[in-house]
Amino acid sequence: MSDTHVLSERAVEAERVKTPKARVLVMEDEPPVVYVINEALGKLGCTVDAASNGEEALRMVGENIYDGVMHSLIPQDYGIELSKSVGIQR
Repeated sequence: MSDTHVLSERAVEAERVKTPKARVLVMEDEPPVVYVINEALGKLGCTVDAASNGEEALRMVGENIYDGVMHSLIPQDYGIELSKSVGIQR
């Protein structure tokens, strides 16, 4: 590994540490999907909380402040209710 590569990795890490971390709620019942989303957002410096169903997501939104929420709008998964609840918080 070259010195330039090591320096660039350190610069990227230093910048990531300085950047405020967003907290994101992901409502998803498929663990592999949650894993992929967590990995991708984690690389961007985000903290990811996961809810496996709509009731859990609604509870979590009531107890925490999130910078973003990812979910479907499928009615039986409480997606619409979750969207309304998040909108009320802001």
